[in-house]
Amino acid sequence: MKTLVSISDLTLSPLPGDQPCSAISRCGTSWTIPGIVLEGAWSFGSEVLVCTTEDIPYEEALHFCLLGADGKILDQIRLGGIYQTGMFALLKTGSATIRFRFFNHAAHELTVSEQPVWRMPFFGDPKGVGRSVGFSKRLLVDRSET
Repeated sequence: MKTLVSISDLTLSPLPGDQPCSAISRCGTSWTIPGIVLEGAWSFGSEVLVCTTEDIPYEEALHFCLLGADGKILDQIRLGGIYQTGMFALLKTGSATIRFRFFNHAAHELTVSEQPVWRMPFFGDPKGVGRSVGFSKRLLVDRSET
């Protein structure tokens, strides 16, 4: 069973352009990910989960990307909205779960699944959570008001 372990051996370099994105590398493998501020990183077996923000006042966005050892992004989610401001706060980590706050007083819980889980596009994620179109996901996110 895989578990999330905090890591710090990543190199993040913001890339020029209109969209805030960065090149991130670890152990000779590189990825291009959204966001320019690294909020946290965890290994999950041979995979890496990174959390970044864009550093745009009044329209901040939070990104979680699950990165494969082969240089591919396995899954990613974005939390944010127009005129939303947020600040990442890590509340707790578990074996495959991260509990955090980003905007308002709502706490979110992100769980990394070892295998892809079937999903219906456009349904099932809390308000403010976006992801690319597809029929499977590895990053599962829930929201609570407490």
